[in-house]
Amino acid sequence: MALATMNFRSKAINMQTTVNAIIPDVPVAPLKTLYLFHGMHEDENSWLNQTALRRYAAKRKMAIVLPSVGLSYYVNQRNGQHYFDFVAEELVEKTRGWWPLSANREDTFVAGDSMGGYGALKCGLNYPERFGTVFAFSPMPDIVGRWRSTPERDAWYKSLFGSLADLETSPSNLYRVVQANRDTPLKPTIFQFCGRDDPFWPMNQEFYQLLIANGYQATFIPSTGGHEWPVWDNGIQFALDRIVNSDNESE
Repeated sequence: MALATMNFRSKAINMQTTVNAIIPDVPVAPLKTLYLFHGMHEDENSWLNQTALRRYAAKRKMAIVLPSVGLSYYVNQRNGQHYFDFVAEELVEKTRGWWPLSANREDTFVAGDSMGGYGALKCGLNYPERFGTVFAFSPMPDIVGRWRSTPERDAWYKSLFGSLADLETSPSNLYRVVQANRDTPLKPTIFQFCGRDDPFWPMNQEFYQLLIANGYQATFIPSTGGHEWPVWDNGIQFALDRIVNSDNESE
């Protein structure tokens, strides 16, 4: 497997950015693709440094794309840097132009840890026609509740989402999106992973129940541990196995 690093100017965020990608040495089109997002205080190298992702990928003939979004929370920020548009639209279009990636939703997957898990859920829930399956590792799905419970983040969240009222009616409010799409036939399949000692455990259980109540095909996978890389390392191995076997599961 080859490790490619692409540095380019993004129109969505109006700056240079770097994306890593793990690609088969001799790619055979069309490639299944996993867009893998990082969490807070991480970057495009974190999954490579904290797990054996490249070795895991060597056993599977697929593409893995790792963008960098800083502390953006995968949102279209008020300063004009549209990180959600970047990961959900521009990144997909760019990478499909660079490599022979499948354009089918059934072959397009999105995953992430913590803040990245939130970003993955946001992409899958708002773009079900593009992302067929979501793997969310210890995500923080209730951003509205998080804002209310952490007033010390008020200034930061305002710079990202605007007012709390703006957030509540936006695509960033995953609870609203889930409920609004209750009767929509096209929904992503969702896998949630969370350690029993994770402070986000109650929130993840609540969000899973919300998904089930609104007609989503969702699976909650508990594990030992907290909000930490060993949990996510096990989760990514499960996800990669699920991806390479997805054709057999759909038959």
